This record gives sequence, structure tokens and C-alpha cells, in this order.
Amino acid sequence: EWNFNGNPLDHNSSRFVFTNGEKEFSFEIPVVLATDQGQYHVTASNDKGEITAAFSLHVEQA
Repeated sequence: EWNFNGNPLDHNSSRFVFTNGEKEFSFEIPVVLATDQGQYHVTASNDKGEITAAFSLHVEQA
């Protein structure tokens, strides 16, 4: 599950590209907006447990 500032990201949104592979999952923002700045979290789980990773995105105007 992908979250932005504590809220789930909409996997049906045309703004984002989600790729789910057998062992790898990715998230892409093809056109980044200033409103995309913030804290992102992803949580992956299986029968062995759960892990969460986080990153911050800082957007600067060109």
C-alpha cells in the first residue's frame, strides 16, 4: 500500500503509475506538481511479516 501524507494513494488515478512485479513494486509520478511534495510511505506484507519504507519528495519550481 502506498500513502502520501498519511492518506492512501488512488491506484486508479491517471496521475500515477504503479508497477507490481513478482519481487518489486514501483510508483512513478510522470508529471510532478508542487502539490506532490510531501512524505510517502509504502508498506509490503506477506505471510512472513510486514515492512514499511518512507521517503520525502521536495519539489522546486524550474
